[in-house]
Amino acid sequence: MNRSFRRVLRTLAALCLFVWSASVASATTAEHLSRIPLPFNASIQSVGNNLQHNGQQVSVATFRSAAPLDETVAYYRELWSQERAEGIPGMVENHAGQWLILGQLQNGFQAVLQLNREEHSRSEGFLSVMQLGAAHVSTSSDGLLPGMQRVSTTRSQDGGRVSELSVYLSSEAVEPLSRQLAGFWQSKGWILVSSETYAQNRVLLLNRESAQLEIVISQDSSGGTLVVINEVDDHD
Repeated sequence: MNRSFRRVLRTLAALCLFVWSASVASATTAEHLSRIPLPFNASIQSVGNNLQHNGQQVSVATFRSAAPLDETVAYYRELWSQERAEGIPGMVENHAGQWLILGQLQNGFQAVLQLNREEHSRSEGFLSVMQLGAAHVSTSSDGLLPGMQRVSTTRSQDGGRVSELSVYLSSEAVEPLSRQLAGFWQSKGWILVSSETYAQNRVLLLNRESAQLEIVISQDSSGGTLVVINEVDDHD
């Protein structure tokens, strides 16, 4: 799972804080994503289709256009402000770091366009669709350590390979938390392969039978600690 995909998943987790009442639609998120109008000369390329994010189906694509950022934003402001359901705002606009985020809810699907605000002469970012509705997530990464708050979990499957990526926040410092996490997983039968520091991030690699576990622990800009756990299991 590449860095770009991880960035958009973190943004999706933040956007889930918007609470809307919606019914579950029958179409897939990939189908809904393919039907979103694009400005002239804009293109999208799939990153992941019909994945499971916090128990909800989500599809993600990169978005690129030669048009200036202002033109692309104006296009979707007009489009999504017109396409609205009664009692629900046509479009929600927000900022997260370098990203400008435009969101629209329609027929049980949440569409999100995430654009890089630092690129003014062109438009680059991500376009995603999440299916909303009641769901329950049960993962092997639940209930890790006291004081850790789970932000999101995303599950994908490619043939016999199952990948699950979870994001946590903690008030514990990076180094003591990394030792606690290593001990936690080792107590569950995982073997610690390596524990290294890269660019001020602590990275743990663990194995168990056909499964691999990568844990990246880093200082968050808010002062806490961010933990990203990616578990991959290759089933025979």
